[in-house]
Amino acid sequence: PPGATARTTRHTARQTRIAVRAPAPFRATFRTLYWPEWDISLWQDGERWRTLAAADIAITHPDGLLSANLPAGEYEIRLQRRATPIRRAATALSVLSLLALAGVLWAGRRDRTAEAASPATLSRRQAAAIGVAILAGVAAVQFAAGAFRLQSPPDAPAVVQHPLHADFGDAVRLLGVDPPPETVIAGRPLAVTVYWRALHPLAADYAVFLHLDAPDGETLATADETHPADIPTSHWPPSLYLRNPLQLTVPAGALPIRYTLRVGLYDPQTGQRLPLPGGETAFAVGRVWVEPVRSPRPPDGPRARFGDSIRLLGARFDPAAQTVTLYWQTDAPLSGDDSIFLHLLDAGGARVGQADGTPYGNRYPLPDWRPGQVIADPRPVGAAGAVELAVGVYNPRTGQRLPATDDAGRPLPDNALRIPLAGF
Repeated sequence: PPGATARTTRHTARQTRIAVRAPAPFRATFRTLYWPEWDISLWQDGERWRTLAAADIAITHPDGLLSANLPAGEYEIRLQRRATPIRRAATALSVLSLLALAGVLWAGRRDRTAEAASPATLSRRQAAAIGVAILAGVAAVQFAAGAFRLQSPPDAPAVVQHPLHADFGDAVRLLGVDPPPETVIAGRPLAVTVYWRALHPLAADYAVFLHLDAPDGETLATADETHPADIPTSHWPPSLYLRNPLQLTVPAGALPIRYTLRVGLYDPQTGQRLPLPGGETAFAVGRVWVEPVRSPRPPDGPRARFGDSIRLLGARFDPAAQTVTLYWQTDAPLSGDDSIFLHLLDAGGARVGQADGTPYGNRYPLPDWRPGQVIADPRPVGAAGAVELAVGVYNPRTGQRLPATDDAGRPLPDNALRIPLAGF
């Protein structure tokens, strides 16, 4: 909570001590994996004040970290690993093995000239071999535990799916990202996981933001974390990396286009963002198509094909709104700078208006189209005297149109589909 402080005073493999001062109750997440043998107690003036009940201790998802409900006040938290039955048994086995080996060696030194034991009794050499084998087995288990534990340097986490290297100021490095899904339905949550590392001990506590940006730069949705992964940046050790899951909710009315996810850091006190080397303050960590709850259903025609992959599935005219909705689809990923033209023609074929550009006010360029998606593309057609539409695909820089064919595969004049407004 605001005004709270926490400082680690001791940290070993078996115990961690943290001095806390909190003006209000809060939930703490510890940078250690949850394990049933952890015991959490609160101490004041060197005496145990309270031991947390099991109901106050939980595991975070999906990280599996230890978290607990803590009261207000000034006290010391002690995390202590209790000995489990398996751990006690393993320790006892190791001690017994050492004692057995020591006994065998001592007996051998006392009676080096003794005869070999009877066939029904183990010889000293056999007993010594068994003791050595037990010790070797214990050592092998300990070695295997380390050999199969995932380890990686702090600048290259082995678990990251897509490594990156982007420095925000001289403070924090973005190490990588577990990318978001390719598609998400409008109105639903969207998650992504990023990996950070402090470049040096930080004095400030930076917040993290996640933005969902349209191609025109408009931010559609955002999520902020004051303490990334519930750990203030001033507590990030430079020798470790931090896994930071982030999630935002896509608005229900989001356009069905392709968006970019960007992350960054800022000072919550001033609002100032940490810059990247090029001067930008947000780094793109993934792109995602937003799908509508219900896919558009195009009318039955008119139809045409432009180039190798672009198809016009149909068109629908709304006389009241003076708009026409074109229904597009591509069979394969597109490239280049092509755009769409819609010309309004009078009875003599002269152009009296036009509505050119890519769908949704140029916010859905053709290279971003998802193959198989039905794109409902509304455009105004309210020009006086217009009786016919001419639709096609062209390159705005050269003016060259893509080859156009009708539904039967016949070439269309001027590489444009003519649609009489009276025919809707």
